[in-house]
Amino acid sequence: MRAWMPVDQVQAQVVPTHGRRARMDAREVCLMNTRLSRFLPLLLAGLLLASGCAGPAGQAGGGGQPGAPQQVTVQASEFKFEPASVTVRANQPVQVTLRNTGSVLHDWTVQSLDGQVQVTAQSGQSATGQFTPTRPGTYRIVCTQPGHEQAGMVGQLTVQ
Repeated sequence: MRAWMPVDQVQAQVVPTHGRRARMDAREVCLMNTRLSRFLPLLLAGLLLASGCAGPAGQAGGGGQPGAPQQVTVQASEFKFEPASVTVRANQPVQVTLRNTGSVLHDWTVQSLDGQVQVTAQSGQSATGQFTPTRPGTYRIVCTQPGHEQAGMVGQLTVQ
């Protein structure tokens, strides 16, 4: 049975009885669909609002205290980063957690940023590093393990 159909096409619908009659008539089905059509947009709006507060994937969360590090979590596997693109704010500490779900050693290294930024994690392990980017711009991220960058294990860090 389709979710929405004209009342004259609705025959009956079997529902759990819990001691009541076993069938709903067309008027009750129509009323139930009307209630659902009023509730569903509110539910969707609430979900959209909640997901908008979290920020896009790969973007550092900023809901903490002033001066608290921006949190970034990156998953590394053969041969990719997820997310591949990360956005953070300049002059604010960033804490990167690298989760290595691959079967070999991986690292997350930012090239051409002030100072060396590298987080390395063994297979099946996680590692954390912290840095404070001072210059806005776009920076290349690579895995420096032999052959990994050439295999496509690259990403991008945007500092705003």
